[in-house]
Amino acid sequence: MRLIFILLLLFTFVLPLSCAKKQDEISKVISEVEKKETELKEVGIPSFLLEEQKTEEQKTTETNTNFLITEKPKEITSTISPSEKTDITVFEETQKEYKPIVENYIPQKIQTKTPEPKKQIKPYKLEKTYRTNSLKDFKIYFSYKNGKNYIDKKNLGKITTVVYVDKNIWYIDYNVYAIPSKFFPKYRSYLNEKYLIGIGRNISVVDSRSQLTVYWSGVNLNKKFLTNGKYHIVVNITLKNPEKKPLSKVEKVLGKNSPLEVILAN
Repeated sequence: MRLIFILLLLFTFVLPLSCAKKQDEISKVISEVEKKETELKEVGIPSFLLEEQKTEEQKTTETNTNFLITEKPKEITSTISPSEKTDITVFEETQKEYKPIVENYIPQKIQTKTPEPKKQIKPYKLEKTYRTNSLKDFKIYFSYKNGKNYIDKKNLGKITTVVYVDKNIWYIDYNVYAIPSKFFPKYRSYLNEKYLIGIGRNISVVDSRSQLTVYWSGVNLNKKFLTNGKYHIVVNITLKNPEKKPLSKVEKVLGKNSPLEVILAN
């Protein structure tokens, strides 16, 4: 019990006294620090500290300037091989000798081609190199209708032309004319439309034979009546090749041994 009582006394009296002492010591230290700070503010920074600070700043500036001066730029070492150097020198020499072509350029006149004159197509002429053996035979047949010896509107005249040719003739053109007897001595001058009474174009040749029949009542192809009188029948044929190109012309007058006259009486 004594021990417990002693301990209680210590806790109640001794410990508070020790804590109070410690607080007094701490307050004293704080007051001394505050006094020193106030003294420093009043007195200022000592001169020896300022001189030391200046010397340190000078040293730093000198070291920086020395670093800038002593530091040299690094040399760039080229990695070009000797063969590449020679290529570069050759290129530089060629560039010195090179002169642009534009300086010596002289403009040339543009030569325009003159258009060639168009070829004039000449009218086709019948070939003179006609082979006589191409035409084998050429016959004209005539007959009156109903046994009459004249031609009128009711009694027509029948004119049949038959041509025999070689195998190289494929087509034949026919022109049948009625020429007045008074013009017969110069009948070739009257082979025109006025006296043209029948035609046939590109009549085919079959088995080397071609034929055309015309019935005449006294009118021409323009349906105009010719004057009554005596007429000579003339047939003009044109021989053609497979391309229908004319090769030759042949004409014949009705009448085997002597020209035959046909009477027109409308």
